[in-house]
Amino acid sequence: MTAMPEVNRDLLLDFIEESMESLGAVESLFVRLEQSPEDPTIVEKIFRPVHSMKGNAAYFGLMRIKEISHRMESLLDQVRQGRRKPDGALGNLLLRGLDILRALLLRARDDRPEETSPGEFAGLLAELENTAQLSSESTAVPDWRYREIEEFIAALPEPFRSTGMDRIRHGARPEPGASGSTALARVSHLLTESDPHRLPPEREHAVMEELGGLLASEKEGPVRIALREILDIALTFAGSAVGLDALARELIADKIHALPSPPMGSGKPDAPPAMEGRTASPAQRPEVPRQESRERTMRIPEASMDRFLDQVGELMGLEEQFRYLGKRMLAGGDPEELAADLRQAVEQFGHLSSRLSGAVLELRRMEARPLLQKVPRLCRDVGGKTGKNIEAVLRGEDVRIDKSYLELLDAPLMHMVRNACDHGIEGREERLRAGKPETGRIEVSIAEMEESVVLRVEDDGRGLDLDGLRRKAVELGMQRPDAPFGEPEAIQVLFRSGISTALAVTEISGRGVGMDVVKKEIEGAGGRIEVRNVPGRGCAFLVTLPRGITTRITDGFLFRCGRERFVVPMRVVVETFPATSAKVDHLPRSGATVLFRNEILRMVESSDMLDSPLSPDADGVFVRLRAREVDCVLRVEEVLGVQRTVIKPVDEICRASGLFAGAALVGDGGLAMVVGEDGLADWLRRGEGVRGPPI
Repeated sequence: MTAMPEVNRDLLLDFIEESMESLGAVESLFVRLEQSPEDPTIVEKIFRPVHSMKGNAAYFGLMRIKEISHRMESLLDQVRQGRRKPDGALGNLLLRGLDILRALLLRARDDRPEETSPGEFAGLLAELENTAQLSSESTAVPDWRYREIEEFIAALPEPFRSTGMDRIRHGARPEPGASGSTALARVSHLLTESDPHRLPPEREHAVMEELGGLLASEKEGPVRIALREILDIALTFAGSAVGLDALARELIADKIHALPSPPMGSGKPDAPPAMEGRTASPAQRPEVPRQESRERTMRIPEASMDRFLDQVGELMGLEEQFRYLGKRMLAGGDPEELAADLRQAVEQFGHLSSRLSGAVLELRRMEARPLLQKVPRLCRDVGGKTGKNIEAVLRGEDVRIDKSYLELLDAPLMHMVRNACDHGIEGREERLRAGKPETGRIEVSIAEMEESVVLRVEDDGRGLDLDGLRRKAVELGMQRPDAPFGEPEAIQVLFRSGISTALAVTEISGRGVGMDVVKKEIEGAGGRIEVRNVPGRGCAFLVTLPRGITTRITDGFLFRCGRERFVVPMRVVVETFPATSAKVDHLPRSGATVLFRNEILRMVESSDMLDSPLSPDADGVFVRLRAREVDCVLRVEEVLGVQRTVIKPVDEICRASGLFAGAALVGDGGLAMVVGEDGLADWLRRGEGVRGPPI
């Protein structure tokens, strides 16, 4: 990375983080601009962050980023002025520029050289500049210039007036400023240099020559005054020991950009730069390094930090209260009075710790917008490659989720959306035959429930290809040809490695890699993935994750079986009752059951579910559980109570059993395994531990 020595590292990281956020927002704005090319507010929203990045990158010595953003800014300015209409080709070029900028920023963050592929960088730079020059030379004259010409022609006598108006109506309009715009483009090209130090002498001389020619050919007026100022700046720097360094070139470029109108020009022939490098396809992005930075950071609103500090102050006050109680105990105070005061202090500590943990978790929460706003670009790119019109609908961009989920869900979301575009959404003719709109629709939404975050990806396409999945399952030996194969079996096959119903391998899909990896990543974070399919109408994937990934805090129901202790979430506990108050029976097909209040309930022994039998002489306690609408009665040895539980993941045990969500620390310093709601529901649905099907 070419950075100035005196640049503060923290400031640089702040700039990179803000730039990455702004690029994420700009990406979806480009798609909106193609859909609504007449909306000037969209162009302004894109132009501002690109312009800011250009100026700030020069300060940090990131000249590659500055050069790309400067060229993109020039093209966007032409769109902003109405001199060029946004189309697919322009969108492809600018989106490639965004991809390169993102890759360069990540390299700068990791203290690596900016330039990753000189040929690709040079090719994109030349294409951006060439497109800007062609636009300057071939686009229509601005409206204010037309009005001036029309007013002048209207004042002419006949037949000159009719002839002039006729030429305007038929598009044969002279284009003032064309040669001047070309000369300015040449100046901009000469000022382009990745080295932050001064330009070579021959290029400095060429800059002076071009600016001098423009000034000599321009008539008196505001443009000539501005050109004189630009030339004076260039002469001042070029004649000094500093020369036209990065900051001087940036100043001159900004002055050229701010000219009130194009100069009349020096009349020199156009000499556009040669194109270099290859042109990547719209859906093809440069490889973005996923190397972790040394320290992961996040920005926190000041108001959130103030609330957090208020609660820390209360905690310090409570600490003094406990010290005072300790002194009273040493002094031999009244035991009953001390016990009452201690209970009160413990209750206060419990309330405060709950509020404090909530405040800390709130600090980690960020809007889901950076995650969702990548979807429109992906739909656009895949749709362009497959010849489909696909509309992306986003819901829940303002929902705040744990920051870690922005990275965890990124790859699974992109894969599910890509599959929906390629496999789910039909082609235009097939949709019309099915009576559907020509444009396919993919809706991505995210919502936060009391204990979970739910991501939903839904399309209005053809649904799962059950016949294709069956053929592939038989081909790979996963299914017997004569065995029944319905939707449940198809969904199981969908998440197996090596499954793809694509007829050919393309850069989009067809290799059978993806949904199995998506499922593993989601389940590794304590979540689950479900599929809801309606043949001919579409398919939906639902990803459910706990609200927090690093630390999960919940109210837990603590009980003992033999020598081991376990916790289940309080929300799955319906009731408890003594084992002696209910009648236990064994039915031929349903296994052990409990008759309680004239209701027959399925009974599960702790030895079957938890591999921890009760003591031989224990009657036990029945705990009625309901997980995901599946009921059972679990016999435990002793109920220990309800406590605030901090769940920590124990990956190997959790993955091996599928039942546990993690482990929790209990009051005496020991550990208790935590039964997860999803794991419990899956265990009960499989009918483990009983001789017959569940009731």
